[in-house]
Amino acid sequence: MMTVVLIYMSGFLVVVAALLVAMIKTTARPNR
Repeated sequence: MMTVVLIYMSGFLVVVAALLVAMIKTTARPNR
């Protein structure tokens, strides 16, 4: 069970990191 929880948490962290990177890119390069 612990391995499943670790995999789920790692996947969630990866998704959050990807969203943060996308937000940083959009703020760094505003579309005008």
